[in-house]
Parts: sequence; structure tokens; C-alpha cells
Amino acid sequence: MPRLPVDGKRVVEHRITLGTKERQLLDQATFSYSANRWMTPILAALSDVTFLATFGIALALIIDRLLPGVDWRGITEDMTPEQLNDWLETQNIVGGTIGAGIGAIIFSAIGAPWLGAGLGYVGGNLVVEGGEWVVEETGEVIASAAAANPTAFTALMIGLLRLTNSVADAGRSMQPGANGGSDSGGGGGGGY
Repeated sequence: MPRLPVDGKRVVEHRITLGTKERQLLDQATFSYSANRWMTPILAALSDVTFLATFGIALALIIDRLLPGVDWRGITEDMTPEQLNDWLETQNIVGGTIGAGIGAIIFSAIGAPWLGAGLGYVGGNLVVEGGEWVVEETGEVIASAAAANPTAFTALMIGLLRLTNSVADAGRSMQPGANGGSDSGGGGGGGY
């Protein structure tokens, strides 16, 4: 349909000009709307048992193509479930996947979701490996301390447990209504 020319008498043109802050807010709103549009089906699929079972069966059928040249049947034949988890390092896959999702969301704001997914996957794996290292080192320190002097170690653990309980009790007693359900007290001040 042809448009009438703007002449100021019959056709008046109105224009809305957005400032920098309004444009940023509009960009954020459109990004969150579009992210919601593609994240909702993904989250729905991950919460559907039928989808996950179908995905697992399909993965089992094509695993030989995904791992070419790897005799995974021979390697995993005599493994316990714990050894299989360690061989697959499923925690790295989960950490990398979460990192890839976060990286893709962050980097899609600058138009590079695949770069963000790659960097996020590496970052997620590094976080998992760093966490494993911290847990292993802490476990070794605790084990060596317990082996060096079991009585002192036990006394230290009991003391830490008592301290934790007393801090938790003090925190609960400071909550409103902790003294018989009455929030009005004799103390004064404290208003902000």
C-alpha cells in the first residue's frame, strides 16, 4: 500500500528516539527473549525421560563412529562402575557442557557464541580438574595429619564440630522471633 507524503497537514510523522541506556535495555530485553525461546525447548528435552532414553540409545548405537580407532569394548570389559566413571571422566563432560552453555550465552552478546562455547568448555574442564586437585590435596593433608597423631586429629575434629555448632546456635538466636516469638525487645537503637 503506498504511503502518503508527510506534509504536516494530513500526515504527521512521530518519532521516538532512544538514548544509549534505553538502547542497551532494549538489547538486553531482546537477547533474554531470544535466549528464552531456544533455551526452553532444550530444558524441556533434558527434563523428559523419554527424550533422554532415546538419546542414550542413539548414543549407544553410534558410539563406534564417535570413538574411531578406540577399542572401548576391550578397555571397559573388566571395569567396575567407579573405574568406568574415572575413564570417561563424566564430571569433566558435565563441567565442560555447563561452561560451554554459559560461554555461548555470554559471547552471543558480541555475536560469537561458538567462540564462547569453546572457551567455556575448556574453562569448565579446568574448573572441574582444579576442584579435583583441591579435594585430592586436602584429603592427603587430612589423611597424613590423622595418620601422624590420630588422638590429636580426633580432638581437633571434635573441637571444630563444637565450634561449628555454637556458631550455628548463635546465628539462630540472632534471628527475629528467636526469643519466644516476640520481636519487640528491651534493646534500643540499631535502626538504619
